[in-house]
Amino acid sequence: MSLSSDTSKKWRYDMIRFIVSVILVLGAVVGAIFLEGFTPKVLMGFSAFLIVAGVPVFSSFGIWKINEVFTAWKDPFVKQKAGTFAVSLKILEFQEKLFYISGMTGTIIGFILVLNTIQGQAVDQIGRSFAASLIAVLYGLIFAVLIRILRARIEYAMMR
Repeated sequence: MSLSSDTSKKWRYDMIRFIVSVILVLGAVVGAIFLEGFTPKVLMGFSAFLIVAGVPVFSSFGIWKINEVFTAWKDPFVKQKAGTFAVSLKILEFQEKLFYISGMTGTIIGFILVLNTIQGQAVDQIGRSFAASLIAVLYGLIFAVLIRILRARIEYAMMR
């Protein structure tokens, strides 16, 4: 068996493991939500998603070249080129921190909007509005965990 064939099989096995782990992580979160009686509609928050996903990605473009950001996202998935690892790790570390921060920022914005419109709302509407504002934190945590997994994959590849 040739060396490139072994590498190709190893890469496929690593990708399958990664995909299965992400599916299991997301499945655990979604499963817990369904067990508590929520519907998928409750988790849809386009404005929260825009804040949480947009801030880290667009901020990265202001610091690094666009192709470096895309390389950071590709490094954990493609056959490894050790030359890009250091920059990719810095980019992903930066984005992970910003996902946490932007999740909290989205929630604070949501709370401000709720508190500004609290007059005349029924108690159940206020509860729904507060719940919707917390979706940003959930998105931020999920994205930060996914980025942390990508960082760990690069760090593990560096050790091999």
